[in-house]
Amino acid sequence: MKLSIFLPTRNRPKYLFYCLKSFLDLKIDKSQIVVIDEESSAVENINNELLSTEQVMSNFPRENFIYEKVKLGTSLQDKFKIYSKNSLNFDYFSLMSDDDLFLKNEGISKCIEVLNLNKDISYAVTSSYMFQDFPNAWTRNFILPDNIFTGEDFLKNFISIESFQHSTVTGIFRLKNIYNTNSFDSLEKILRNKLIEGYGNDTRLYFRNATCGKIASLGKYQTRAIRFHNSSMTFNSPIESSYVYYWNIIENIEYCKNNKINIYEFTNYISYWLKNLLTSHVISTFLYSNENKKKDLILKENNMGFISYINEQFRIHKISISKEHNFFFKLNYLIRLIPKWLFIKRKNEHYIPKNYYQFIIRILPFYIIIMILPINLIKKIIKKIIKIL
Repeated sequence: MKLSIFLPTRNRPKYLFYCLKSFLDLKIDKSQIVVIDEESSAVENINNELLSTEQVMSNFPRENFIYEKVKLGTSLQDKFKIYSKNSLNFDYFSLMSDDDLFLKNEGISKCIEVLNLNKDISYAVTSSYMFQDFPNAWTRNFILPDNIFTGEDFLKNFISIESFQHSTVTGIFRLKNIYNTNSFDSLEKILRNKLIEGYGNDTRLYFRNATCGKIASLGKYQTRAIRFHNSSMTFNSPIESSYVYYWNIIENIEYCKNNKINIYEFTNYISYWLKNLLTSHVISTFLYSNENKKKDLILKENNMGFISYINEQFRIHKISISKEHNFFFKLNYLIRLIPKWLFIKRKNEHYIPKNYYQFIIRILPFYIIIMILPINLIKKIIKKIIKIL
């Protein structure tokens, strides 16, 4: 089988322990997991014992659980090079997050079996589920069909259907195709500004490798449990994550077009991500976060104001501005006119107003007025504001 899994980690020894244990429990022959540790210093209580990342690794057999240390700030591209040196004799690749879990069934083995028997299949995916264990436990299933897709049809589904978007984390790829498609080459502007490369990296894998052959979907198996938590980098860096995702998506759509996959759904996907760029600035306005430095770097990289940049992207990609887009453009214009200290910010909340009323109630003077004035008068005031806009 010869499966090698790439797992970057930093300062999450407890999550890492359970992730690695879930992989060990699978008992997959001729497989390994390569852990690339970026200067972890955290120590956490695991089964009544305080353990560091290095101590966690010592609990697993070295021949199957490879441990490599890298300096803080090492690029994902360079981490992948270290992974590659440890995977010279392996045929298949998969990417894993240190806080997710493998589910105990034969799904991964079946994916590899399909790839072994069908040389025209580029990669295989399965169903998955997402969960949150605290503060409020919940789960969501993302079920895929049992089918073989052309690369073009798979990307149509990926763009349009949420279950495909989340289940692609289960992908088992041919390692040679990962190399041939430069799936871990990062954009120069992301490296130059030391932005998080991982945002949108999944599109590099799934878009680029869709040009190499068919995709097998083994929907009856769920092989990954995806952990959701609002302390993640993506959650707390809405602007950085949205722009890096967007840049990666644009580059990989161009890659697909240059390799004979050009579908109408690409336009819809770009439109969706342009809306995300607009809403990321709204989210950031109402969220306690520390991404101002990254925001300034992105502003400098774009070489123009954020609103001007997004407007230009609509023009370049020939995408019509919808009513929804226009609403978020107006919110962004308003945000520029209002002193920052007047916005009511909260931690661990992505606040996206759906109308002007929901917007103004998070501005301090209006919030106070709303607490005092009768509702009918408030509605009249809002109507007048909307007319002005």
